[in-house]
Amino acid sequence: MTVFLTALIFVIIAVCGEWRASFELRADITAGTCRIKVCVFGISIIRLDLAFDGFTPALGYVWLKANGRRVGISLTADESDRDSVLRYLHNPLADAVDVYRMRVGVRLGIAGYDAETAFAVQIMRMAAAAGVTMLKGLQRVEFSGNIRADFGKNGAYLHAKGIMGASPANIIYSFAAAAARRASAAKRMMRVRARRKRI
Repeated sequence: MTVFLTALIFVIIAVCGEWRASFELRADITAGTCRIKVCVFGISIIRLDLAFDGFTPALGYVWLKANGRRVGISLTADESDRDSVLRYLHNPLADAVDVYRMRVGVRLGIAGYDAETAFAVQIMRMAAAAGVTMLKGLQRVEFSGNIRADFGKNGAYLHAKGIMGASPANIIYSFAAAAARRASAAKRMMRVRARRKRI
């Protein structure tokens, strides 16, 4: 009985408790490459290498290579499109993840154009401040940033690292809520089609 209760307590903690992980992102924007790493207890569980592989304006597709595999992302607001960028942003797993701490560093340089570099850095600082304000409205995140100019050099680099957390209960709820939203949208579409047929 004691063993059963102990096992039950561990199961409840595992399901209802929160799992935390560290993440790190390094991007060379000028080269069009990015590496994302997620670690739990110092062990890397996700490692994703992204590279820009082209843009098709006629189709509105951005092509990336993710760990060597070519992936297309459609720049459309139509969520019925399987490759729509909104489907990636509205991923149920992303809704279940909370970001607690984030540190972002950006280095930007345009050789021979110091005034333009300083102006671009100021714009990026203002954009980052607006983004942080929006993020803090959604989550309780501790943020710090360092956006600076590399005068006399060509390049644009981004480095972000932080801590995020998610619980299995939140993940299950997010996927269930997403399924309910899809079912509701499908029912609405069926009603609209039925009305059109009557007309």
